[in-house]
Amino acid sequence: MTISDLQLIGKKIAVGIVVATVPLVILLGGLWLIQKILTKQPSATNTTVNLK
Repeated sequence: MTISDLQLIGKKIAVGIVVATVPLVILLGGLWLIQKILTKQPSATNTTVNLK
């Protein structure tokens, strides 16, 4: 194998790592954001409604 072959393999490996990492980061970021939204602390100005 020549140097250009090794460079091509290295570039393909680098692109493969990026292609695999970007969706993973997006997925984990979305899950983190959903968790933050759903576990939001209630604000102190909530009013209580008493039903009779």
